[in-house]
Amino acid sequence: QVRWSIQAMKPNSEYKLPLRCDMVLAGDQTLVFQLQSNGEVNLQTKISTTVEAIADLELSVVEPQAPAPVGTPVVYEIHVVNRGSKAAENVRVLAQFSEGIEPLRIEGHPGRIVPGQALFEELTQIPPKQTVTLKVICQASKNGVHRFRAAVQSPTSQEDLLEEGSTRFVGGPKGQK
Repeated sequence: QVRWSIQAMKPNSEYKLPLRCDMVLAGDQTLVFQLQSNGEVNLQTKISTTVEAIADLELSVVEPQAPAPVGTPVVYEIHVVNRGSKAAENVRVLAQFSEGIEPLRIEGHPGRIVPGQALFEELTQIPPKQTVTLKVICQASKNGVHRFRAAVQSPTSQEDLLEEGSTRFVGGPKGQK
């Protein structure tokens, strides 16, 4: 409930009052406005709206600082944020790596490693305004610029997300490129 007090209004005048609402429940919602005065004026109106809640996922990857050392484990940190007002459900996350760099293990959620990929088990849900952080620990076997790709999919989100990047690795055995 919001109340304003207006001391006086001239006849045929208009008074605008700002009102900003954040709807927190999905479905049909009604706003009721009522005006009462000492002169016994009593007016009421209603505005109805349908609020649709959505899951709005955002993907970002924090890659190791380059140049990264060959033969030493480095961490790729995957952040999945639900900016929406509805839980994101059945979220699938995977990370893929180019030749010359292999995932060793994952942290933050169960999953499995296959050659060149880290496949996380499906996240049942990411609540609204929450972030999930997943880590892929990798090791490069040779010098060079190695590419990565992170992908996120959820049937409750409006789009599939993809982020790609590259990291330069140096310091391998002499003659190795």
